Amino acid sequence: MRLFSILLITVCLMFTLVAGCSQVEAPGQEPGNGSGDALAAFKAWFADNYGDAAWYGQAGEIKQVARLRKPAVLLFVDLDSSAFMNEANELLNAWSNSEHSGEAALRIVLSDGSVLAVPLSLELAGSVPPPPASAADFMIWLDTAFGPAGGDPVNEEWYGRIKSAALNAQRQSIEIETDLNFGSPADRELAEAISQVLQLARPADVPCWRVLFADGANELSGSF
Repeated sequence: MRLFSILLITVCLMFTLVAGCSQVEAPGQEPGNGSGDALAAFKAWFADNYGDAAWYGQAGEIKQVARLRKPAVLLFVDLDSSAFMNEANELLNAWSNSEHSGEAALRIVLSDGSVLAVPLSLELAGSVPPPPASAADFMIWLDTAFGPAGGDPVNEEWYGRIKSAALNAQRQSIEIETDLNFGSPADRELAEAISQVLQLARPADVPCWRVLFADGANELSGSF
């Protein structure tokens, strides 16, 4: 087996005016996620390899979902990033080097809303339309890449949570308005999935992006 190491990807770039929620709020099963074989494989692997870990009891709901048309396993852990960073890094590396890693990507969602994962966009760059010419064309691109205009619309919750996209010329960023709840770790994971879509889009006229939560006070942001 080819071994490799993964740098921990922490997409907790929130500029927040409120504290993160400490309760894990796991999402329901999304349709169209396959037979659940990957979920069963992960649960068995997880118990075999980490059942004796001191933090194992803090692991909560485990769900199989689709993320950008790829199977993924969401593991909700009732610890925050300050308490679980090293363990999450080791867990991601171990899963990526396991014989089952090709069945689903592992996405660890912590109680403070941090999402720890290997970027979904890395393996999808060649499977979506060319980037939009401008930020103003993002919603058209999104509809073509993941919506009805492409003939194969995704059946994933993040898609329906996007309300609009616009260029903020002053901040030189594309701003994605959503109805996501910042206090929900599950919704924070959906915001991270949207950020991966933005990495695939990369509008030519802006260097930065922002995913805005429904409260208007919080965001996930970064640069292309």
